[in-house]
Parts: sequence; C-alpha cells; structure tokens
Amino acid sequence: MKHLWSICLLFFVMGKAQSQVANVLQTKQLLWLAGWKFHVGDSLHWSQPAYQYQHWEHLQLNKRLILNKHTGTFWLKTNVQLTGQSLESLVFHYYLFNAACEIYWDGAYIDRNGTIGTDVQSEKTGNYTGMFPIPTTLLTPGTHEISIRVSNYHFPNRSLFGRPNIGTTLRMQQKNNQWVLEHTLITTVLGLTILFCVLLFFGLAKNLSLLCFIGFCVVQMLELLLKFYGVYQNINIGLYNTLLDILQLIKILDGFFLVGYLVLEFQINPLKYWLSGALLISVFNHWWAFDHFSILWLMAGIIVTMAIVQKKYLAFVILIGLIGWGFFAYGYPVWGYFWGLVILMASMIVVSILQIYRRAQQQHQIELRTSRLENQLLKKNIQPHFLMNSLISLQQIIHEDPFKAEDMINELASEFQVFSRVAEKKLIAMKDELKLCRAHLRIMEYRKGASFVLETINITGEERIPPAIFHTLVENGITHGYGLKNQGRFVLEKSLHKKQIVYRLYNDGEISPNQKATQKQLIGSGTGIKYIQARLNESYGKKWQMNYGEVDEGWETKIVLPSK
Repeated sequence: MKHLWSICLLFFVMGKAQSQVANVLQTKQLLWLAGWKFHVGDSLHWSQPAYQYQHWEHLQLNKRLILNKHTGTFWLKTNVQLTGQSLESLVFHYYLFNAACEIYWDGAYIDRNGTIGTDVQSEKTGNYTGMFPIPTTLLTPGTHEISIRVSNYHFPNRSLFGRPNIGTTLRMQQKNNQWVLEHTLITTVLGLTILFCVLLFFGLAKNLSLLCFIGFCVVQMLELLLKFYGVYQNINIGLYNTLLDILQLIKILDGFFLVGYLVLEFQINPLKYWLSGALLISVFNHWWAFDHFSILWLMAGIIVTMAIVQKKYLAFVILIGLIGWGFFAYGYPVWGYFWGLVILMASMIVVSILQIYRRAQQQHQIELRTSRLENQLLKKNIQPHFLMNSLISLQQIIHEDPFKAEDMINELASEFQVFSRVAEKKLIAMKDELKLCRAHLRIMEYRKGASFVLETINITGEERIPPAIFHTLVENGITHGYGLKNQGRFVLEKSLHKKQIVYRLYNDGEISPNQKATQKQLIGSGTGIKYIQARLNESYGKKWQMNYGEVDEGWETKIVLPSK
C-alpha cells in the first residue's frame, strides 16, 4: 500500500511538471510557441529562470492584436522543452512586435529589434521581422524559458503580436521557401484574375459587377503585397504601420466591392440602399475594430441567401464559394483566409462567365428578332398589294400624264433606296426619316390624286431615332384618316420635358362616326404599331412611352424617349 501511494505521488508530480511545459520541440520540427504569459511593467529580473511568473495573466489576442491593457513597457514569457534529438542549431523567429523588443533565453540576452525606451524620444523602432540564432551553449535537454521585453510608446493603440516560432535553420528556411511559394502563387492567382476580368470588362461585358469584382481583388492583392514587402524588405515597423493605416482605409472598400458585386450580379433591389449600407458597415467596422472578415462574410451570406430565395440564376455557386472561404479562414489560420479567397474568386469567375454567356445568348436572340423586324420592315413596304396598287395607279397615269408617271417612278425608287440603306440600322438620323415620310406622301399623292404636306417644329434633323417609326405612323394616318379627303396635313413636333424628349405627330384626318368606337383598338392591334413598339423596345428597353388617340380636328400620337 505504501509503494502504491509512492507511485501515485510520482505520477502526480510528473503530470504537474508536464502540465507546466507549454511547448515541446520535436526533431526537425518548426514549433509555433504558445502558452504566453503577459505582465505590465519592466524589470530585467523577470527574465531569470528562477523568477516565478505563473501569476501573470494569459496573453489575450484578437488575431494579432494584443487585448491586454497596457501602456509603455510589458513582458511576455513562455517555455519550451528540448529533447536530446532536437539539440541542433536553433533559430528564433518573430515579427510584428511594436515598436522595440529584446529576446532572452533562460535569462541570457539573445538579441534585440530596435531600442527599448521609457518614452517616445528614447525608444527606437525596429524592423518588421527578426530571426536570431540561439547560441549552441544554451541548448541543453530540458525545459527553457523564453522572455520577450517589449516597449511600444510609438504605437500605443496598436500592439501587434506575430506568434513567434522556433526551429532548426534548415526547417526555418524550408518554411520561408514554402511561404514565398504560397504567397507568390496566391498573388499570381489574384493578378491573373484581375487581368482576366479587365479583359472581360473591356472585351465583352462592360457591367458594374465586374468592376466591383476587380476592386475586391485589388484590395486583397494590396494586403498580400504589403505582407510580402514587410517580410522581404524587412522595413522599419514605423513605415509598416503607415502602410498598414493606408491599407486599412482601402479595406473599407472591401465590403463595398464584394456587396456591390453580389447585388449588381443578382440584381438585388434596392441597389443603392444595399451599396450605401455596405459602405457604412465597412466604415463602422474599421472605426470600432470589429472582426472584419466575420462582418464581410455575414453581409455576403445574407445577400446570397436572398438571391437563392428569389431564385436568382447561379446564386448557389457563390454560396459554395462563401462556405469554402469561411471553412478555410477559420480552420487554417495561417493561409486559410487566402486559400478560401481563391475558392470564392473561382466561384465568382464561374458565375460572371456564365452570366455573360447567358446575356450574350439573350443579346443574340434580340439580334435575331431585330433581323426579323428588318425583314418585316422591307416586306411591309414592298408587299404585293402595295406594289399592285402603285402599278395600277402608275398604269392609269401613264396614259393620262406620262411626265407625272415618270415622277411617281422616281419617288418609288427614292423610297426603296432609303429603305435599303437604313433597314439594318438600330438608329438613324431624323433627316433620313423625314425623307422616307415625304417620299411616301408624294407617292400617295399620285395614287390618291390628293395633296399632303409634312411640317416640322423644333426638328434639327440630327436627332437619332429607330428607322421608319414616323413613316409607319404617316402611312397609318393616310390609311385610316384620308379615305374621302383629298388634302392632308401632318405636323411633327419635338419638345423637352423633365429630361425626356417628346415627339408629337399630328394629322388632320377624319374618322367616320361608325369607325370611332373600334378605330383605336384596330390601330393598336395592327402590324404597324407592333413594329414601332418592337423597335422602341430594342433601342430603349422599357424607358419609352407611346400614346395615341383622337384630338380636336384630327389624330395625335405622342412618343416619349429618354434624353440620353
């Protein structure tokens, strides 16, 4: 029984001793040091192995930011156990200790970065990173204490902690090579993505969502380049902090660009409120130093969820990218954020390309429909009954007045010539439209033995409109309003109203009382009006209006178009 208690006591003591060892370095291992203790104040006695520091508070971090309250000088301590197989030449590496620090191993001074001071004047800032060999005379099997003395009078509101690591010279070099490789790879992916999207924007699709995507990638790339520049140029920590302040201001646009891409790509309305909200949240997040990634991820997740609920095309692809981004960012703290970012960007590229392809298909369908409209336009104006009636009228005129017949032939040729020139265009000059209208009026004068006149008000002739829309209205006006009259007057007037262009076409035609009830419905269902509506949709989308109906002593049609 006595021996049993002795064995239990031995295991308890061994377990107690083992629990106090924060880090154990194995053979050829790169060890990220943990278990740091924190204490405000300054005494070189604190670096000694005999000093009991268990009462110190644990180091509290928000990513790299030290949360423990302090001003001026403070100390950090942890320990590491070396085994017999790990006694090769070791290197201690750290970065981001603002603004100056000293390293101690079992109370022995190793090296410093900058100069510890008691105020801003006496403190000299060090460089972004430091890598110092530990003397082989200090490397013995057992537990060793690592102490870091830090002063930070230059940057009291930003005490950053780059988690120190220790390892063999070879393993440290391998880690640096791996870091360079990963950094170069991700930076290259970001750069190629930006280049691809720029070419895509100027080559195929000039839409704002692509610009937001480019802006988002640029901000991420700037963050990577700052890290690379800080490490490999080993810049002064003061310069690094200045560049970091600039980057933090730029990162305010981070959330704006990502939200902007999502709401513009999936057309989540109201757009301006989403964009304004994203910018405000990014500013507040910067001001109060919240977890930038969590806020950014949450905003993007809400928008993508709304897009899925609204059954937006390909929204689930972005959701997969966001899940991958969050998984890697929280699961792999070192490079997980950027590898997850690559997954997100891949999903955004896939969505952008497929959306552009879809829009191209829609545009192709519009072009096919436009081609059919052009053919319909030509057929409508050279249809058999039109030619037949014109030829019959021409046959009668030839016997009665050969010179008049020759003029009619010239007018027919003039009208067909203008049609052949403008039929394939989306917009034409008003002067060409007026040529069509006047040529058609002269032909109808020969056919009906009537007299028609077209007047214009505030028309310069340089206005751009879809082809043959007023020509079609003039033709309808003659067909439906001048069955008995042998004189006709058409007036085309342009005016500006609230950043819109208003065209008013009036004619003094008469509609018989028996036809008044059904005339508007008959005209609205005709081929001519459908052609005009299709042409306006093609050129202006939904930004146009057309109204027509009877007015005093005639008929009037109003077409309202955007000024730009």
